[in-house]
Amino acid sequence: MRMPTPYDLSSNEEFQDIKQIGDATVAAVEDDGAATYWRVLYPSAAAQQRMSNRDVLRALAERGDDHDAPRTIEHFAYFKTAAGRQAFISAVEKRGFAVRDIDPERRGEFPLVFRREDKPAAIDSITDGLVPLIDENQGVYDGWGCEVVK
Repeated sequence: MRMPTPYDLSSNEEFQDIKQIGDATVAAVEDDGAATYWRVLYPSAAAQQRMSNRDVLRALAERGDDHDAPRTIEHFAYFKTAAGRQAFISAVEKRGFAVRDIDPERRGEFPLVFRREDKPAAIDSITDGLVPLIDENQGVYDGWGCEVVK
């Protein structure tokens, strides 16, 4: 996960009204167009995926799932080109994933369903590896799913 680099407030002229409140240092900065928000606060693609992972894990837990039990986890992605999808397939098969469905182009996208036996408890490390690889191949990760195992 991308972590923002802390600012050295003592030497940064961009900050105004620097205050110490308890253990926290608070500063104000003019920011036309919300650049600081997008650069520092907005979650990275990996952080956004981890949030989605928590939602799926929570839904599984509500149904009594044992997150440490291995089972087939299916992943979904869409690619801008057939070549990007094929390059991703070649790379992901080397990581032990099997392709389930290679659908034809739909509305200018090339969908893919692939799977591997894993534990849902390890999903963050799995998606941390998949999201950048999909992105490198002009794709978008669309999530994962699995059956409940008790």
